[in-house]
Amino acid sequence: MAGISSKAATTLTNKLKYNGKEEQRQEFSDGSGLEWLDYGARMYDVQVGRWMVKDPLSQTFYCLSPFNYCANNPILLMDPDGMQAKWNGEYGDGSKYIDDETKKEVSWDDVQKENKVGAYAEHQNFDIINDIESSDALHDHIDQARKGNQNWTIINAKNGDLSSANEVIEKSYRNGAKIDNIVLDTHGAANWIATGYDRNGKWMGVNPYAITNLDNQLPEVRAFLSNIYVMASFMSKGGNFIFNACNSGRLDKGFDLGGTLYNYLKSANSEINLFLPRYTNLFTGNAFGKPLNDPKYGWSIANKLTNGKSVQYVNSTITMNKTGDPITFSANLEKARVK
Repeated sequence: MAGISSKAATTLTNKLKYNGKEEQRQEFSDGSGLEWLDYGARMYDVQVGRWMVKDPLSQTFYCLSPFNYCANNPILLMDPDGMQAKWNGEYGDGSKYIDDETKKEVSWDDVQKENKVGAYAEHQNFDIINDIESSDALHDHIDQARKGNQNWTIINAKNGDLSSANEVIEKSYRNGAKIDNIVLDTHGAANWIATGYDRNGKWMGVNPYAITNLDNQLPEVRAFLSNIYVMASFMSKGGNFIFNACNSGRLDKGFDLGGTLYNYLKSANSEINLFLPRYTNLFTGNAFGKPLNDPKYGWSIANKLTNGKSVQYVNSTITMNKTGDPITFSANLEKARVK
């Protein structure tokens, strides 16, 4: 019996630590190690209480830091695989919870619904970042945009793929939320909005010709426009769809991208306001609380009040805010909006 006695156990190293996860230690040749716990999808550092890589499902849990552990509530929640927090409840899989007062089984979805938060908030605002280059600097900007943000849901769209963003927006819409504002951050040029790179590494984009000749466009461009159409259909009356793409609101050589976009979208929602900047704009990760654009150049707006044509407003500003009013417009833009 010596092999299973307590004395024998003292010669073994117990690597199964917090949540029963294996501790990675002494993995370096000099005998040192990081002492991280292996959760499968990613590694957890118990010394600081944080993951060492971003949450693979961070786009789903858009209101939280991608480095948080269990939504910062390790008493009620657990994370079995490093991907999705679950209730640390009375069931073996940890996915359920029994409310102390009602003694009924509830879920995380139930909690959000009861408190009208997350996907069940009454009013929703979405800032969609077209992640074309996928650079570390851009991801740092996205993290900064999320910090302390009570108003805006930040969604990272990979190379113009807006389908995942639409899933998040649709869920809020189906739950009864009013979609008041959508901002799409991407590259732009005069009468042109970047959608991403094609398979050969060349730019793809949307201009007035592409919108009026959809059958001749690449599948990715058609999908981009289709997703924008669906987003517009979810927006509330007087909603603001802001295409934060540099120079895209300039009316050069008789072209009008904003007006063409509005006429494309109006069958989905004729009560929205479309905004495009007339000059270089700021990326919103750095621009919360200050104007997105140089006021002297201003914005173009297209809506039913303008008869589907862009009207340019110099000395106009749009400001996104993390707290308080989600968005503020200069007086001249405020008067020009459908409300």
